[in-house]
Amino acid sequence: MSANSEAREALMHSCIKFLKTKSPDKIFITDLVKDCHLNRNTFYYHFTGIPQLLSAVIFRQIKTVVDKYPTLPDLSSCLDSLAGHSLEYKDVILNIFQSENRKVYEDLLFQVCEYIATKYAGDFFSRHSDYSDEDKELLIHFYTCEGFGQFMEWINSDMSFDPMERIKKYMQMYRRLIVE
Repeated sequence: MSANSEAREALMHSCIKFLKTKSPDKIFITDLVKDCHLNRNTFYYHFTGIPQLLSAVIFRQIKTVVDKYPTLPDLSSCLDSLAGHSLEYKDVILNIFQSENRKVYEDLLFQVCEYIATKYAGDFFSRHSDYSDEDKELLIHFYTCEGFGQFMEWINSDMSFDPMERIKKYMQMYRRLIVE
């Protein structure tokens, strides 16, 4: 790993460390570079400011989960992994979510939900080819919004309940509706 990538990694790691105890609004570049034994110029070489660093940190964490599932054996296992990973970083997520930088997290979460919905629908449509492109887009949009809404509700509740219990229950109910 080069010195540049090591510095970038150190800044991202330091950001996560600070996010465990404080809002992004209370994290300063001075704190980060001091923690990493770097200078301000090194920070600005890698990031334009805290919001860009925050985006990189969030994107990295979400990518970790998404990379586990290049194909989706089933929707619930992927969502379960995302929920589990989110719980590992509960303090970080809640500090971001309760800050002015909330939109950064929301945008990336929506993209992840869209990715999951697209992958899930792609697997489904590969077995059921009798749907129009418009119907496919509609189903992807529905799953994206449903997943995003469920995760937002969970985060708004300070992650106080098990989202997978609800998702599994919804899926059981949905399967019964299809059969009836």
